[in-house]
Amino acid sequence: IRALEVIQGLDTDVVVPGHGLVCDKAEAARTLDYFRQQWRRVEALRGQGCGEDEVVARCRDLVSFYPVDPGMEEQVAARFDQGIKRLFREMA
Repeated sequence: IRALEVIQGLDTDVVVPGHGLVCDKAEAARTLDYFRQQWRRVEALRGQGCGEDEVVARCRDLVSFYPVDPGMEEQVAARFDQGIKRLFREMA
């Protein structure tokens, strides 16, 4: 999140991420929004006393934030779940 916030303050039109396609600051802002949504959701659910598995299940709708290529749904969902679990643990 901090890195994407820094990118938003740069005087540039092109962003070359560590992975993914070259994009513009608007796409970097969209990604920042995505990560902020994840952070807020996990933080709120943890505050309500939800455990890791429940948090993952209740965040699953965020998988659709970006389109998923046909045939990649299970792989993307598994990686998403891993990311939410990591975020959950980092907040501990």
